[in-house]
Amino acid sequence: MTSTIGRPTQLCLFFFQHTIDEVENLIKKHEAFEKSASAQEERFSALERLTTVSIMIKPFLFIIV
Repeated sequence: MTSTIGRPTQLCLFFFQHTIDEVENLIKKHEAFEKSASAQEERFSALERLTTVSIMIKPFLFIIV
């Protein structure tokens, strides 16, 4: 017996089977990921600033020594 449900309908049924709890859990995971990515971005920016300052100061270190 063949299915009378078309492929697009099957895909919709598959994607919308998630419960509210599952969706809320996915949202929480996504928010945690965004927070982690933001923290990493802040760390990278700080490192970039330190590197830029170090490059700017390096020529003057030879004068002092």
